[in-house]
Amino acid sequence: MKPGVLPAPVQYLVVAGFLIVSVLVEGRWGHQLVFHGARPDPCVVVVGASASLLGWRRGAVFGLIGGLLSAALVPVNFGTQIISYTLGGVITGWIPVFIAADSPAISPVAGIVCTATVGISSMLMAPSHHLHVWALHFVGELVLNTVLTIPIFYLLRFLRIGIKQRPSLFST
Repeated sequence: MKPGVLPAPVQYLVVAGFLIVSVLVEGRWGHQLVFHGARPDPCVVVVGASASLLGWRRGAVFGLIGGLLSAALVPVNFGTQIISYTLGGVITGWIPVFIAADSPAISPVAGIVCTATVGISSMLMAPSHHLHVWALHFVGELVLNTVLTIPIFYLLRFLRIGIKQRPSLFST
């Protein structure tokens, strides 16, 4: 066992538990979690935070699981959700390569990157003819998910989730 990090199976169970709770929160209170017309996506928040801590491979796995769980709530565009969440996990998992793992900027960047990847890829795969309405909701969701990613990221870090990070490309 690496010092300061939980064993891998325990990490996976903790993140899976976070994903299940996020889907339950979204399913039970999702319609009530509205702030100025925008709704946060708790599953995207957990996928973004966990992928930035665990890397792109595990981010892909948890993105796939999150996409399956989230798509089970609303079976519209089932495949689109699965693919976009997986893609969000993969791209967000690459963040520690470009930003130092101990940087305070990594958690908001993870929220922005994961939400943008999921939202834009979903829109490209299942376009809407009301682009201006989608853009307004997307910007609101981007802000809400970014704000919510910060505490989830640090809670996962507090629970010792994450791999031993390699130095970033830009660290000295």
